[in-house]
Amino acid sequence: MTWFVRILARALALAVAIMGVPAMAQDYPTRPVTIVVGYTPGATSDLLARTVAERLNAAWGQSVIVDNRSGVGGNIPPPMWRARRPTATR
Repeated sequence: MTWFVRILARALALAVAIMGVPAMAQDYPTRPVTIVVGYTPGATSDLLARTVAERLNAAWGQSVIVDNRSGVGGNIPPPMWRARRPTATR
């Protein structure tokens, strides 16, 4: 009976090890990424966004676009971000 328990324990350990292997995921992101900046081009926030966009472009190999929306005191109007396509994957 002990040989059966040993074999069962080994089989269970092997099954747990196989299930622990991570699944291969798709590359993310699959579409260009847009960073919306609420200030004019050339402002400090624009320069920071462009620096981050360059590094993300190098890391992801995907286009990163900086979109400047000036006016309204740095607030991005709700119709603008509501009209955008969702970026979350489902």
